Order: sequence, then structure tokens, then C-alpha cells
Amino acid sequence: MRAILAAVALGVLAASPAAARRYKTTAEPRDGMLNVHLVSHTHDDVSWLKTYEQYLTGNNDTIQFASVQYILDTVTDELAKDPNRRFLYIEQGFFQGWWREQDADTQAKWRKYVKNGQVEFANGGWCMHDEAAAHWASMVDNTYYGHKFLLDEFDVKPRVGWQIDPFGHSSTQAWLLSAEAGFDALYFGRIDFQDRELRTNQSRMEMVWRASQSIGAPAEVFTGAFLSGNYGPPQGLCFDVNCKDGQIQDDERLEDVNVEYYVNLALTRAWEMANHTQPTGHIMWKMGSDFQYRSAGEWYKNLEKLIHYVNLRSDETGVHMLYSTPTAYTEAVHASGHTWTVKTDDFFPYRDNPHGAWTGYFSSRPALKGYIYEAGSILRAASMAVAAAGSDGSSIDPLWAAVGLTQHHDAVTGTSKQHVTYDYAKHLSKGVAAGTAAVSTAVAGAGGPAGSVFCPRLNESVCLPAQSASSAGFSVVAFNWLARPRSAVQRIPIPDSWAAAAVTSSNGSVVVSSTLTNEPVPFVSDGAARSVFFVAELPAAGFATFKVAPAPSAALPKSASAVPPVISNGLFALQFNPATGELTGATNLRAGINASLKQEWLWYNSSAGGPGWGNTGQGPNSFGQNSGAYIFRPNSSTAFPASEADAAAFVEAGATDATAAEKLQGAGRLSGSVPRSVRVTQGKNVVQVQQDFADWLTQTIRLVDGQDFAEIEATIGPVPIDGNIGREVITRFSTDIDSGKSFFTDSNAREFLERVRDFRPTYDLELYGETVTNNYYPVNAAIRVQDGSRAFSVLPDRPQAGGSLTSGQVELMAHRRILFDDARGVGEALNETVSAQYHPTFEREGHGLVIRVLYRLRLDQAASAATGYRPLIDEAFARPLTMIASPAAAAAAPRPTAQLLAAGLNWPVNAHLANFDARGNGSIVVRVTNPFQTGEGPLAVPVTVDLADLFPSKTITSVVETTLTANQPLSELNRLVWKTETGGERASPSLGRTAIEASSPDGLASVPVELKPQQVRTFMVTA
Repeated sequence: MRAILAAVALGVLAASPAAARRYKTTAEPRDGMLNVHLVSHTHDDVSWLKTYEQYLTGNNDTIQFASVQYILDTVTDELAKDPNRRFLYIEQGFFQGWWREQDADTQAKWRKYVKNGQVEFANGGWCMHDEAAAHWASMVDNTYYGHKFLLDEFDVKPRVGWQIDPFGHSSTQAWLLSAEAGFDALYFGRIDFQDRELRTNQSRMEMVWRASQSIGAPAEVFTGAFLSGNYGPPQGLCFDVNCKDGQIQDDERLEDVNVEYYVNLALTRAWEMANHTQPTGHIMWKMGSDFQYRSAGEWYKNLEKLIHYVNLRSDETGVHMLYSTPTAYTEAVHASGHTWTVKTDDFFPYRDNPHGAWTGYFSSRPALKGYIYEAGSILRAASMAVAAAGSDGSSIDPLWAAVGLTQHHDAVTGTSKQHVTYDYAKHLSKGVAAGTAAVSTAVAGAGGPAGSVFCPRLNESVCLPAQSASSAGFSVVAFNWLARPRSAVQRIPIPDSWAAAAVTSSNGSVVVSSTLTNEPVPFVSDGAARSVFFVAELPAAGFATFKVAPAPSAALPKSASAVPPVISNGLFALQFNPATGELTGATNLRAGINASLKQEWLWYNSSAGGPGWGNTGQGPNSFGQNSGAYIFRPNSSTAFPASEADAAAFVEAGATDATAAEKLQGAGRLSGSVPRSVRVTQGKNVVQVQQDFADWLTQTIRLVDGQDFAEIEATIGPVPIDGNIGREVITRFSTDIDSGKSFFTDSNAREFLERVRDFRPTYDLELYGETVTNNYYPVNAAIRVQDGSRAFSVLPDRPQAGGSLTSGQVELMAHRRILFDDARGVGEALNETVSAQYHPTFEREGHGLVIRVLYRLRLDQAASAATGYRPLIDEAFARPLTMIASPAAAAAAPRPTAQLLAAGLNWPVNAHLANFDARGNGSIVVRVTNPFQTGEGPLAVPVTVDLADLFPSKTITSVVETTLTANQPLSELNRLVWKTETGGERASPSLGRTAIEASSPDGLASVPVELKPQQVRTFMVTA
């Protein structure tokens, strides 16, 4: 190596004339060489430290020097100087914001750059979405929205996934958002440091990821994890205006000629990387990073010199450099014919050091997470409504953009600054307003009540149109976007002047209802005292209208302060200890199975650094890592009870570890399951047990008639910070189910993965004393434990961190309030408070964040548990859209209950209509799926549905099956197929299925579609 470098140095100096020169660059590899693919890229967070608008325009540079518009401006000019130059761009939210401001000449330049291969769009979504806390449907919507623009403007179909910054990687991203989206490869930066060390040593950082247990090889994807663990250039070779690595100076008329240094450095870095990768003859360098290329000329001038001088001596060194793109690199690696290892699990959780497990963001900012999930469901409802009404869908573009924006890996994760979080809420509010208005218009157009309005604060018992109703009452319009009828709980605030309320359906029949006293929400002063509670029977893809009026009788359900030993609705029962009020057991009466069940509300003490406080914990012997927005690191594995007395005793103990717990245990006071008080209410259609655990934590356990599961609705906050310590609040369920070390968590609400405590499938996990956080995984839809006969599942209403630390036990993190930053870039402690006053008053922090979260609990026979939890997962996300209309509008409605799609539509629970979206020109994008996965009981079988059932009043003239994002016919997809060490089943260029295509000017009477377990199929339908 030293001899080679010396020869290069001599050659470089000899080839450096003093006169002006033109550098020879290339975008072509050379056979028999180590080809170094230089990928010019910028990683542009659509929001993080600054808002979307601030990053796009460059405002608020006091926080971060970053402006996307100037990046794209300067790249536009620089690409024109050399046709070999390449540029990779990702975030469509930024690109489209910049694009609409450009003149025709600039747009023409970019169309040329795209056509000749100088510009590549990878990923192609509105943002680079998160993979832990995002729901699969919203991940698809984010990607689809970006792909639609790229297809319409450039006829571009992205071929590579570029998830370089998310903090761990899901199996759903690999098989669904990569393979099914038509991608040939998926690249990213972050994997666990132990996994990275092992893979680096074994040259296995690139692999084939066969991520779906149900789909298998047809949906596998070539995957590359970056050796550096990040996505920037090799050390010493960053030439951005913000870097400190210098410039390549080759003018001998000046001092400090340094070509030799940079060529030597580049060759060293190239061989370092090649020595830890498979011998394909190709390596990829990521020449860029966060918001780089604001002065693009600085990058390109240095890169062209580097290419020129390295390639002058390629014959001696065996190294050839070229401008490239991820797609070009992928094609070159594929052409090498190499055989690859196969990965079948996922990349969670992610650690960047022994004490830095990035599991906190699974739960950070729970209010924002809940809002994002609600908006994702409203987008599905609104998109169906406008498509069914024949609209082009442009009216709900603000909702598409808001949902796309908030899937970002610093949005739904809860890892942005506080002012950015407020901005997310603003975008969501505007988007939700557009979406709900569109649904209201569609309902009226279908014959329903006109002028119905959405109440966004129902979870706070606030709905002003209902609360201000006269004695004439009001009407509730509930829209269901599922392709099957459903029963949906409605809890609507009523005027305080009403003692009780009665409900009737649109045909005048009485609907069983209960008037219940509302659980107060701290600091909410405009909430109603009471709500009417009823179960609405809703048609598939349609709406129903109900009248709410003052009840003739003022009788309210009786309440008692003593809990009975059993409460039941005939399908599900819960047992309690009458003496203490704590939950002790559960019974599925239909299945005839029971389990002991204890629930606790506890909190972990957030690590504030411990010994060596202030150290970010980068070394294996460091214990200075704080808990924060990204990282969950408790001071000990002991969780403390939520009750006020215990919290005070904890502070009095003067300890932040197990010492305090030992003192409390010795005093017999360590219990998070015994409430301070209990109130039991038996309504006509619901029985509920309200438990008070602390001034800042109450909950209602509820059994609703007709439901074979229990609900727990908890109100949490403000989380106390007594003693100047952070608290991370969990709920823990303990059963007698013999689950051992095994438990199951979902992947973005798709397939479940088996998790094993203290274990990773692909490397030997070292805990470094972090026993809790290393066993936390993302939970989007459900977590369960099971043995040979019973399965216990908990379904949260928003993403949370979850794990099982003991056999038969499940815990979920509901809320976090932390007083120190974890040193991962956001620069703020995760201490969400209400802004109370403005500068110059320093007392600007109000009370801490209060949230209301819902859990659904199921107890099922293990063999058929999915029959219960799979439909519930879909229903939990596809929450009905509830609106309020005036009595006059309801009375004037010709069709107060109607279906927007087919009359009588009723798909089975193993067939789910995920999307019904207007595409323009009379086309509708229809996306359907079988949510069950292989082995999940009797419903995990192929099911056939007929797309013609969705178009009752129209004739389908054409149907073309497409890739996931509807940007190309599936029949035209020709993905790369990779050789693997496992042999056996091979991937398929067209995802292993025969594409459905049919057309007839006279109309298609039937379009049957078979859905195998977990399959997601997308169609462009013209009707």
C-alpha cells in the first residue's frame, strides 16, 4: 500500500501543470478496478430544529444555518457545468415547495437533468418517514403522494429506498415500502453498534433482506447498511461550505499544494472500506450530509479534482472514482453476480453506544403521536369521500401534505424542538379542517345532513356545537370508511342544562344510551359535565345519522364507591379485589378462558447522567448517558408507583435508583395497582370503573355491550417533576400466562415479530446493565404474550414503547417528562409544558402536558387470537369520523343514512380496503390487503373480493394492477433478482404474482382479486 501511495504522489505532481486545466471526470465504472461511486446528496429534514417553512426558505438561521431553496438553486447552476455531475434528492415536500416557485427555464433544466441521469430521486416520499412510530398506511400515503408528483412531472419511478437517518429499520419498510414499491435496493445508516461491528468484521453490511414471513422471497430487497453508521463522507473528505476538511489546492503558483495529501487519503479510505465489504469491485461514498450543497460549487469543484487525480493513476492503484447514484451503484453490484446472505428479522432497537438505546422516541410526545394517527385516519376517510363524490381530490391537498410532513423521522418520533412540534400541530389542524370539510360536503352530496361540523376535542369532552344545542337537540353524523359495517362507540358532550339525553336513529328507533358524568381533564375549563354514550351501527363506506335530545327522565346511572368482585357485559368479564379496588383477573366468556390480570401505573426515573454526568456515553465504560427525546435510559430497572404518597417518599429517600425502592418496599408501600379511590357506574349499555391513582393520573376501565374486550382510558399529567427528576410513565399488565422470554410486537401495524428477552437473532447481545431499555420495541398496534392455550394482547391507540420483562407480563410507556437533553442534536429536554407568558417574563413555562390515552385489552385462545385482534387493529386506526349537524339539517336530509360506495358492501375481516383515492381523469386508486399473516389461525387464508362491488353506480371500463404507489403497471415491473446463500425460493421481478389487467368499453361485470395473507395489492381503476 505504501508503495502504491508513493507512486500516486509522484504521478499527481507530475500531472499538475501551472496553466489552467480542465479536469477529466466520468460517470462510468471500469472493469477490474475498485470503483468508488461518489454520490452527491443532501439530507434535508423536512423539520427538526426549524420548521418546514424555515428550512425551505432559510429563515431562523440563529438555530441552524440551513436553507433548501439555496441548495436547489446552486445545484441547478452547477449541474450545467459538467454532464457527468450527479445529484441525489429525496424530500419531495421541499422539492415541490421549491419547484412551484421556479420559472419555465429552470424547470426545463431540471427535466433535462432528470432525463439524462444527472438527477436521481430516491425514496420519493413527501418526507423520509420514520420506521418505528409510523403506521403502514401513512407510510404508504407519504410515499404515494411524492411518487404521484414525480410521475406526473418527470415520468420518474424511483428505484431505490434511501432511509439513511431513521433510528432503526422495520421489516415493513423492507418488504412493503421497498420491494412492493418497485425498489431494487434499500440503503440506510443506523444499525445497532454491536450489529455493525460484527457485520463490518465479517463484511456483511450488505445483504438481501427477506423481511416478510408471509410473502417470503418475492418481496425481498437488496439492503445496504453504511459502514460508518451514518450517511456522511469518509473522514477528512467533506468539502461542504460548513466542513473543516479544507480544499484540494492544485495551483502550483500558490502555496499549500495538497493534491498528494487528498489522493493518499482517498485511496486509504477506499481500501479501508473495500476491506470490509464483499468483493464486488464497487463501493459507495455518500458525499454530503445534513443541508449540504448550499454552496454546491465548493463540493463539485473538489470532487472533480479528486476524480481527476485519483483516476490519473488508476492503473497503478487499482482504484477508479466516478460520479454516481444509488441506482447506478446497485446495478453495478448486481452485475457482479455475487451471492448474498439473507436477513429475516428487523433492525430494532438501535443503539449507538452501550448505554444509548434509542427506544425513548417510541413514546416521546404522546399527544402529537395521537394527533398524527388521527389525521392519518381522517385522510383515508376524506380521500374516499372526495373520490366517491367524483372530485379530483385537490381540496384535501393540505391534509395529504400534513400527514406526509408528520411521518418524518423527527416528527412522529417526537424528536423535534418544541416550537417545531407546535408547527406540526398547526399543519395537522389545517389539514384536518380541509379533510373533515370534504367529508361533510360529500355526506351532504350523498343525501345526508348539510353543514355537519367536526369536533376535534371530543377526547376532552368539548364539542361546542353539541354543548350549545337548544332543547331541540342536535344530530350526530358518523362516517365509517371501512369496507364492512361496524359498531362504533360514540361519546358526545351534551349541554350542562340537560340532566340526561336520549338517542334515536334516522328511522326513529330508540338507540340504547347512557348519560355519564365526564372524567375531568386537568386545566380544561370548557368541557361538558356529562356526555351521552351509545354504540352507533354504521354501514360500510358510509354514514349514519342519530338524533340526540334531552331525555324526558332525569334519571342518571347509579354510581358506587365500592367495586364489585366482577363486572361483565356478557362477553368479557373483569375481576377486582373489592377491598382495594385493584384489577385481579379477566375472562373471555365466549371462549371460556380466564387469566389472572394485575395492572399497575409506574414510572422509571430518567437517568440524568449518573457518574460522569454530562458525558454523552460514547465509550463502553461510560455511564454518563442521559435519558432524553431519543434515548430511554432509566436510572435503574426498578419502576416506582404512581401514587402521590410513594412519589413523595421517593423524593424524601434522596435517591434516584433502587435504594428508594428498597425503602418503599420495606415500608410495604411499593404498589402501583391499588387506586386511592374507586367509582363504579352501571349504565344501560356500559359498565365502568373509574380509578384515581394520583392527582396527575386517573383511569376508567370500561366494558361496552357487544364488545368482547375491555377498554382502559387513562388521563395522565402533568407528570410531576418533584425532586428535579424526570419520570417516564408506564402501565404494566401481569398475567399467569406462561410466555417465558417470548413476546410479540407489530411492525408498523402489519406483521407481528417474535421478540425474545435479552436476545437478538443476528448477534450476541450485551446488555451493559441496561436490562429495561434493551428489551423495549416499537408498538404501533399491539403487543401480546401467549402460551399454548391463551394469548393476552394490549392495543394502544397511538405508538408506544413496549416490552415484556417477566413471563406473562406486558408493559407500555405512556408518557415521558424529562429534565435533561440526551445529546443527540435536538438540544432541548423533553419537558413539554404549556406556554403561559411571553418574554421578557422568565416564568414562561406553564403546567406539564396532559394526555388521554386508550388501551384495548383482549384475552383469546392462542390458536385463534388473531381472529379477535386483527379486526380490532383495523378498527382502532380507522376510527369513525364524528360530526355534529343541526336538527333542521338532519330533518331535511333525504338520505340520513347512506353508503358512499356500494349499497350492501360487506367485505370480510380478512379483506381490508386501505385506499380509495381520486387520481384524476376518472381514475381511482384502489388498494386492498389481507391483514392476517401466515399462521394466524383460520382466517389467515387467501380471500377473494370483487372490485366491481365498490362501483355500484358506475361501470368499470379498465383495471390495471400497479406497484404499491401506483406509479407503474405491475406487469412492467422488472426488479433485480439477487443470488442468496439460502437458495430455494427466489425473488421475482414482478413480486411473484400475475398482474391483473382487464378492460372493456362495455364495462367489466366482475374484477375478482385474491388476497393472500399480508398481501397488499394496488389497482388503477377507470369507471
